[in-house]
Amino acid sequence: MSFISWLRSRRLKNEAMSEASAGRLRQAVPLLREYVRRNPRDAEAMYRLADSEAHLGNSDEAERWYRDLLGLLPDHAEAKEGLALAMAERRLADVASAVRLIEEIRPDYRRMGLDDFICLDLAWVHHLGGDNDTARRHLDQAREHGIVESLAEVDRYYGGIEFSEAHYRLGILLAILGEDREKAAHHLRRGLDLSPESTYAREAVRLLAEHGEKDG
Repeated sequence: MSFISWLRSRRLKNEAMSEASAGRLRQAVPLLREYVRRNPRDAEAMYRLADSEAHLGNSDEAERWYRDLLGLLPDHAEAKEGLALAMAERRLADVASAVRLIEEIRPDYRRMGLDDFICLDLAWVHHLGGDNDTARRHLDQAREHGIVESLAEVDRYYGGIEFSEAHYRLGILLAILGEDREKAAHHLRRGLDLSPESTYAREAVRLLAEHGEKDG
């Protein structure tokens, strides 16, 4: 690769990653696709592409990129987590496969002190599969492990778009399962603040409106 080609590629990646970090995913995804097409072994960009596709609700594309990334890095825990969630979002009948993937990475996340996020993932997958009793059990475990406090800490010191989906999922689960409407509203609003283009945004707005009507 010539220096000029390298420089153009670097600028394309920087622009794509900047757009994604700023939450402008509809602008970021075409740039990331083009960059990954030219640089198919850049795991960082491929993960950001898969994650951005998932945020926009493009579950088929997200699943494809997560699988490609796992072809490069078979032990990439975040890619396995993303793949499991993308599979569940597509409403595949085999929820058990998504659960197995999440359980596979659970020891890694536990070592990092992130068991609360794994419990939230499990709650979400079971909710999508229609098993709200199991979803509620995992949601209770996520709260016991400190998911609310973890997200507050992330917001205080980081506040990036990467955690917007956790806010959305927690808020939706709290609202739908009737656990805590005040906390549900807080997390739904935080998700909207961080990622207004998310596939969950419409549901968040609907639940917030419903919550407001009942409170009013």
